Amino acid sequence: MTDAAIDYLELPATDLAAAKAFYTEAFGWEWVDYGPTYAASHSGSVEVALNAEAQPGPQHATGA
Repeated sequence: MTDAAIDYLELPATDLAAAKAFYTEAFGWEWVDYGPTYAASHSGSVEVALNAEAQPGPQHATGA
């Protein structure tokens, strides 16, 4: 068995500019734009991407 690790994470971003500004301020990440709706940043061994075209998934029951 090999050690598994997350090396790519894509986050939805309804406002790409605001999301980039937030993560830059919070973590100092620098972004590479791949068109008007997608940007990525490398943080150590993990690539983080923001996708402004991501669609919301189904609602989940809270069990309350």
